[in-house]
Amino acid sequence: MKRYTFRLARLLEHRERLESEAQQRFAAVQRRLTAEEIALAAIELECAQVSDTLCQSHQNLDHDELRRFYLRIDFLARSIQTRKMNILTMSLEHAAAHAELLQASKHRRMLETLKERGVAEHTAETLRREHADLDEANSRRMHGDFHSVKKETSWHS
Repeated sequence: MKRYTFRLARLLEHRERLESEAQQRFAAVQRRLTAEEIALAAIELECAQVSDTLCQSHQNLDHDELRRFYLRIDFLARSIQTRKMNILTMSLEHAAAHAELLQASKHRRMLETLKERGVAEHTAETLRREHADLDEANSRRMHGDFHSVKKETSWHS
């Protein structure tokens, strides 16, 4: 019997390609999000260190040094706010990319399930036909043996 060919194989390949592209987009967004979170943590750490330094040496600093410390803390605070907004935006992108990946995976799995069912049905049909062919061959052989025995033991001889 013929080998099984999945008629939607090209569509399945296309869906696999779409899923792979979605995985790549998801991974890229995840890398950017992680990098932004690391950058935020570094800025927060620097802000805490500058604040600690300012608190400890506030009495000993002149007016210009105090001004530089406060400007630096202000700059770091604005940087933290900007990073947090970037992280929020990237989190939304991350969620959208994840949803796209889940949808692509769902579509691919659906076609793979159809392919598996087709293979199972083809295998069952092949086994059914082989069984029917064997039954028919056995029936012919038995029928032929029955007639040959019948001719040998005929009452009219």
